[in-house]
Amino acid sequence: MERPIATSGSLVEKTGITPATVNKALAHLERVGIVKELTARKRNRLFSYAGYIEIMSRWPKFLIYHGLPTGRASDFVLRKQRI
Repeated sequence: MERPIATSGSLVEKTGITPATVNKALAHLERVGIVKELTARKRNRLFSYAGYIEIMSRWPKFLIYHGLPTGRASDFVLRKQRI
């Protein structure tokens, strides 16, 4: 996910989907627990893909636990390909 926190307006701009459709989709995703609304406002609400943020916050700990490099993932892939 390019941006794990977004407004419905930014999603409309990025996708070209109508505001009504984006808002309906966000409401559904919130009901099923995929995204979380962060602002408790009616306008200019921020939505977070909480699962993604939580997973990514654990990534450095995972790498350290398994003795892997903690740099960018792309650096690791490049190093592995050169071996």
